[in-house]
Amino acid sequence: GFVEFTYRTRWSKPDGVDDTAFVAEVEVTLAKDGSVGGYTWVRGSNNKDWDDSVRKALAATRAISRPPPKGFPGKFRVRFDAIQDSEPIQ
Repeated sequence: GFVEFTYRTRWSKPDGVDDTAFVAEVEVTLAKDGSVGGYTWVRGSNNKDWDDSVRKALAATRAISRPPPKGFPGKFRVRFDAIQDSEPIQ
C-alpha cells in the first residue's frame, strides 16, 4: 500500500547488519488529510542500529504523499524488514 511505500522510501537500512534477521513494527496514526498524528512501537528488532534507522524514517515522515482513501483506518501498522524489498510495489 501507499502508506508502507512512503515510509520505506524514506528508510535507509543500516549497513553491515544481517537484515534478514530483524523486523520492527510501528502503528502509525493518520489524519484524514494524510498528516501523521503519531506512532507507537509494536515490536522492536532488538538491534539498536536497525531501530534507530526506523526512528529516522518515522521522524522524516510528517505526512504521506496524499490523503488516505475514504474508509481507511485511522491507525495503520507499518513493518520495517528486508524481506519486502524483493516484492514488487503495487
